Amino acid sequence: MRCSNTIIPGLEESEKFLKGHRDIGMKIQQELDKSDKGYTFKVLSSYKPTNTVKAYKLFRVKNNKLYPLFVDANRSLPVGKWLEAEAGELTNKGKVKSSIGALAFRPGWHSGDLPLATHIGGKVDPDTGSRVKGSMPPNVRENNQVWAEIEVPADFDWQSVAISRAPLVKSGPNKGKPNAREAHITDQLPSKGYYKYKTNSNMTGSWLISGELKINRVLSDAEVRSINDAAGTADLVRDYELPYFKADETQAPATAGSYEDTGVYYHGSSSATNIEGDWSTSDANIYGSGFYTTTSKEVAQSYTKKGRGSEPTVYRIKEINKGPSKNLETTPAKLYGRGLLDEYVELEGKSLIEALNEFRNDSSDFSLTRTDVIEIIDAVFDRLASKGYTSVTHHGGALTGNKTKHLVKIFLRPTRDIRLIKQ
Repeated sequence: MRCSNTIIPGLEESEKFLKGHRDIGMKIQQELDKSDKGYTFKVLSSYKPTNTVKAYKLFRVKNNKLYPLFVDANRSLPVGKWLEAEAGELTNKGKVKSSIGALAFRPGWHSGDLPLATHIGGKVDPDTGSRVKGSMPPNVRENNQVWAEIEVPADFDWQSVAISRAPLVKSGPNKGKPNAREAHITDQLPSKGYYKYKTNSNMTGSWLISGELKINRVLSDAEVRSINDAAGTADLVRDYELPYFKADETQAPATAGSYEDTGVYYHGSSSATNIEGDWSTSDANIYGSGFYTTTSKEVAQSYTKKGRGSEPTVYRIKEINKGPSKNLETTPAKLYGRGLLDEYVELEGKSLIEALNEFRNDSSDFSLTRTDVIEIIDAVFDRLASKGYTSVTHHGGALTGNKTKHLVKIFLRPTRDIRLIKQ
């Protein structure tokens, strides 16, 4: 059967633009490498704290493993194991070294009481999807970043220690109170416990800095949204939630160049096909698991000689739920490939078909199976389907070597939209 892509659950009809996009957090959750190989942080195999609290931590994902964002960013982390924090390497000015430069030294695992970090993320022009440099605040949760639910121990009161070390404010409305910015611990790990820390009193939520942590599970984007909604706040959005993804597009022409769209399509197979039954597709298909048709009856006839079937048949296609079609050769790749293809190919300046061809050709370099490739292309086409497109088109023969000029139409939801008439 056609592989189904995970859709963000629980959305209202007013958020239709999200439907059809894969829940990136859930995708990472499903594909996470949970083996015990390759980890270098100290696992506390016999450690079992008496008391714990739930918290949230943002991770970077690479090769289906979780990594810290900045400090020790090249050391992967296992799920379901208690891990001991380590003090990061210091600069000669007493700050900790990281992948983004020197940071304030507060040793311990850093997490939050909400899955919220609006100061960390990507910068994207919301109207064009182009990357932005400079002083603009982050506005996108990167697709290689994911929130996880974690536990931290609560068997020692480090909060009192942190507050006791903070000097008192000397003036203003907070005079006589501990200075929140200096209520921290910089000379030791807060072992067997944690303390909350705010960079300022207006900060939403608090950081939790602990001596140990255990990663329970990766959160889906929908779960992150739900947790923050309940707290009256929100994390950064994924790129497909920005205006450039929501904007209505002018429909591309059904054909390009000199190929004629006759409006009549055929499908050829070496065996009888029942589109209304338990229809299945091949992972050898070039552009996903849709239903492939052609304007050329001759080309359809040639496909009856392929495969192992003993009942060669040509069908004419009857569209019972006719909708708009999207031409892959005239559609910019960045409109539908961001968050899915851009991990593997550069999208800027390319048509969707060029990006898909490059992705498929280079897929072995990323150790992707045929099934992986089909699922990612299906996810791209799910985005088209979410905007009401029922099919995609391209000019045939370029990859198969067939010299007959013909237009290929791939129906995205064939069991719903078409019927087959035997010729």
